[in-house]
Amino acid sequence: YRRDISQGEDLSYVAPEQVSDEGLPQGPWTDVYALGMIAYEALNGHTSPPLVDTHGQLGSIIDRMVLRDGHLRYQTAGEVLEALDALG
Repeated sequence: YRRDISQGEDLSYVAPEQVSDEGLPQGPWTDVYALGMIAYEALNGHTSPPLVDTHGQLGSIIDRMVLRDGHLRYQTAGEVLEALDALG
């Protein structure tokens, strides 16, 4: 599913593969990106770059959730939950 972009639409939560003309694969990692951006905004009050890790290990998890390359992100919400559980 490729998103058609409306003029003025906020793309903060849209994964790069959803707006790419390159036909990049999409999957659960696409939703992980949106969830990561929601978490990033909750911690920082904005979604504007640069995404700077100011929240230690939690920030590192969020940083991985919003990587541009979907193959490098957590692949499922379950993987995110495992990472969060490991924080203790």
